[in-house]
Amino acid sequence: MICFQWHQKPLPLISISFIKTLCRTNLAVRKEHSFTFKPLIMKKILLGLAFLLSTTAFALDNDIDETIAKRFHETFPTATNIKWYTYEDYYEVFFDYNQVTCRIHYDLKGNVISVRRDYSEKDLPVFILAKLKQKYPNKKVFGVTEILSGDEVVYEIVLEDAKTWTRVNSDAHGSMYVTKKFKKA
Repeated sequence: MICFQWHQKPLPLISISFIKTLCRTNLAVRKEHSFTFKPLIMKKILLGLAFLLSTTAFALDNDIDETIAKRFHETFPTATNIKWYTYEDYYEVFFDYNQVTCRIHYDLKGNVISVRRDYSEKDLPVFILAKLKQKYPNKKVFGVTEILSGDEVVYEIVLEDAKTWTRVNSDAHGSMYVTKKFKKA
């Protein structure tokens, strides 16, 4: 078995005993004919993966307060794809409800902090849809994100036409403004 890679230029001839020595010591020949120690690289990769997994594990800790989980299931009995996440000062739950993707943040006492719902044009309130069609008559609704926080509601609406994507924000009163506009490729 040869333990070096062939590159665009052929490497100079190397004796079989030298190749065997390379294989035994886990050294690899590079294009520049320098040597690198593979176990050191592997240790760095494994250390990086361990760090990534340890930080992710903290965010995925699912010690949810039973009272909050019970209240959630009573409120959304037909919810599917439920995934809970525990953070230092709040809980977060992702789920599907009536074919709408939802996310709720709860404080540690079980009070709702914010709600996010992602849906299509058919679930947009009629008042907002009418204002949207009046202001942007030649654009089609691609998707809607509704964010409720406190007593404020924001609709982030993505519109499209043949040449552009446009993101429009609207409040509950139908006051709209463009936040981003992109050209289609």
